[in-house]
Parts: sequence; C-alpha cells; structure tokens
Amino acid sequence: WLSTLEQAIALEPTHLSCYALTVEDGTRLRKDIGRGDRTEPDAVLQNAMEDDAVRRLAEAGFERYEISNFSRAGYACRHNLHYWRGDDYLGLGPSAQSYLNGCRFGNVEDLEAYHRALEAGRAPVAESAHLSPEQRRREAVVFGLRLIEGIDVAALRSGTRDGEVEDEWQRTLHRLRDQGLLEERIGWIRLTELGRRWADSVAVGLM
Repeated sequence: WLSTLEQAIALEPTHLSCYALTVEDGTRLRKDIGRGDRTEPDAVLQNAMEDDAVRRLAEAGFERYEISNFSRAGYACRHNLHYWRGDDYLGLGPSAQSYLNGCRFGNVEDLEAYHRALEAGRAPVAESAHLSPEQRRREAVVFGLRLIEGIDVAALRSGTRDGEVEDEWQRTLHRLRDQGLLEERIGWIRLTELGRRWADSVAVGLM
C-alpha cells in the first residue's frame, strides 16, 4: 500500500480517491476468499492503511476534503462536492444518474433503448423518485458527514422537526461530542478523526 501511494504521488496528480475495496458476492475475489485462497483485510489493517494515506498525502501537499478524497489546493472535485452537499447535478448518457429540485432519476442502461427514446422525443428515464423533506434531511446527514467541512446545523433543522424530536437530537449531539466523535464549530458539526472511523454509525445516530 505504501509503495502504491508513492507511485501515485510520483505521477503528480491533482486529485486522489482512496476507497476501501468492497468485495461483492458472486465475484471471483469473493469466491477466492471463501476458499481461503486469498485473505480480506480486517478492520485494523484497513484503518492502518487509511492512516498511512492521510499522513503521506498530507506530506505530499494534498488536502483531505472528504473521507475518501484528497486534492491539491483548488482541485477538489466539483461533482463530488455537489453530490455530498445535496446540490443539483445532471447526468448525460445511458445509466447516468441525476438529481434536480429534489428529484433523483436515472437513465435507461441499454444504449439502443436510450437512442430510441431520444429519437421519439422522450426523456430516456428508467426510474425516478421525489424525495420528501425528511428524506432530504436524512441524506444531508449521511452525505454531509463525509465532508471534512461537515454539516450546517441550521439547514438541517429548517422546518423538519418538532420539539420532542429536536430535544432528542440535541441529546444525541451532546453524547456524540462527549464520545469524541463529533465537534461543533460556529453552527456546523463535523466528524473528528475518531468519528471518521465510525461515520456510518454516527450518521444513523443523527437520523
């Protein structure tokens, strides 16, 4: 892993994404692991590899702007930021995904079906879903916590909570802060270094 990092840095990229591999069911790698021919890195090793990436990329001049993404100054991926902040984006082409005005939709996968729809003057959309305010708030928590900048608390509270739920949410915030998983800065909350290890669990707690 360290050798891979050094080779990547030597290529002088402006942006690097470092995701842990998800081994999907039905893949050859999953079958090899099941037979014992290969081993899957455990959580301790994956955490150590993440620490190595954060340290070495910082030394090389990269800023960590999202849990798995690093960039040089001014080169953070605009699409990534739009996605994690819940902003609108438009995907073009077969299988492309879009999010506009609270509606998420995806185009058909088949290239011929895509062409037929366009030639007939139809939008080549295969599926769509309008998100409710509560669904949008939940996504804002899950996605926003991935960003190093964190989440605007006022935006989360806007028109989506009653008093009883608000009180419970505040208690959860205090508990997560006391556990060293969250920190609050001038109306924004974000994960601590420890919290990034448990990002999914923290997000569930805040939802």
